[in-house]
Amino acid sequence: MLFPFIAVAIDFLPNLGSSIAFPWCLPAYTQTFLLPFIQWASIGGTPLVSWGVYMVNALLLLAIQKRKLPYTIGVLGFLSVWCIGGALLSIGVDKSEGDTIRIAIFQPNTPPDVKIQGSFPERMRYILQSMSRLKGEHIDMGILPESSIPCMIAQSKWCERLVKQTFSSYPFPLVAGFLHREVENKYRSRIYNAGGLIQDGKVVFLYKKHYLVPFGERLPFDDIFPALKRIDLGQGRFWPGTDYTVMEYKGIRFSMFICFESIFPRLIRRFVNKGAEFLINITEDMWFGRTPAPYQHMEIARLRAVEHRRCVVRCANAGISCFIMPSGKVIHPTKLFTQTAIVHSIPVRRSHTLYARLGDWFAWMCVIIFLFILYKSLPFLHHPQP
Repeated sequence: MLFPFIAVAIDFLPNLGSSIAFPWCLPAYTQTFLLPFIQWASIGGTPLVSWGVYMVNALLLLAIQKRKLPYTIGVLGFLSVWCIGGALLSIGVDKSEGDTIRIAIFQPNTPPDVKIQGSFPERMRYILQSMSRLKGEHIDMGILPESSIPCMIAQSKWCERLVKQTFSSYPFPLVAGFLHREVENKYRSRIYNAGGLIQDGKVVFLYKKHYLVPFGERLPFDDIFPALKRIDLGQGRFWPGTDYTVMEYKGIRFSMFICFESIFPRLIRRFVNKGAEFLINITEDMWFGRTPAPYQHMEIARLRAVEHRRCVVRCANAGISCFIMPSGKVIHPTKLFTQTAIVHSIPVRRSHTLYARLGDWFAWMCVIIFLFILYKSLPFLHHPQP
C-alpha cells in the first residue's frame, strides 16, 4: 500500500521547475468525468486525487491476486467513502459569496493562416462576427482568445485607436491576448506573450505569461546558457513574465492565465492568494487539430476550478470554450472549429480552500515517505561497511 505514495512523489518531483516541466498526463485528469472523485483536490490538490486513483488500482490488484471477498469489499468500500466524501465537499460551492458577473466568451475560430499573415481588418472580421451573435445581450465583460489582438496595443497609439474604433459599438471591457514589448535599451527589447483588460482601447491591467511552452515559445535554459540563443529550431523568443497580476472591474477581482499555464496549479494558487475571485484562461488550441488534446486541455482546467473553488472562464480560438464552475461542472461547452459566442453569469467567491492555504502539502508528504523508503531500501546508507 506504499505504492500510491511513491507514485505521487515520482509524478510531483520532475514538475517543480518551470523551464521543462509538463505535468499534463497525471492520473487525476482521467477522473474529471466523475465529479465526486475529484473534489478532494480542494484539500490536497491534484496529487491527492492522483493518490486516490493509484490507491483504487492498488486495492483492485490486491483483490484480483487474493481472490477473496474481504479484499473486494475493501475496494468498493474505499471507492464509496472517497466519492461520498467528495460529494459532501462539493455542497454549496457553486453559490456566489458576493456578486455575480455576466461574462461573454467569443470564439472566433480564426484560421491559422489568417492569424499569422492576415491584416488587422481581416483578423477582426472573425472576432466581430462572433461578437455579433450576442448583440443586444446584457454583458459585463467580454473574453477574446490568446493573441487575438494583432498588434502591440500597450505600446502603439495607432493600435489603441484601431482597437477603440473596432469595438466602439460594444460598451463592455474586453480581456484579450496580445504581444507585449519592453525595451531594455536601444539595442535590446523583450517580447512577451501577454494579455490584459482593455477599456476604451487602452490596456488597464497587463499580464505576461509565466510558463512558456518548451521548444515552442522558448528554448529551455537559454537565460542560463546564452549560447543557446544562437540555436534556431523554429521556436519563439519570448521572455517569461514575473508579475502575478490581479485585475479588477466593478470591485470584482480576477486573474488570467494563458494557454498551457492551466497545468500549473502553483501559479493559479498565487493568483487566488493575492485576491482573485474568478479566473480566466485564454488559449489558441487550433494547432491541436481534431485530436484528444483540446479535450484534455479543457478537462485539466476543471481541476484548477475545484482546487481553489473559483469559476474558470475558458476562451479558446477554435474551442473548447466554456464556463467551469467551482465544483468542476462545465457550462455551455462549445464545439471544436466553430464560430460561436456564449454568455453566462458566474459566481464570485472569496473563501480559500485548504489547498489554497497550504499548497502541495500532500505531495511533499509523499516525497518524504518516498525518501524514507528509499533510505531504508539502500542498506549501505545506514549500515557502513567495516
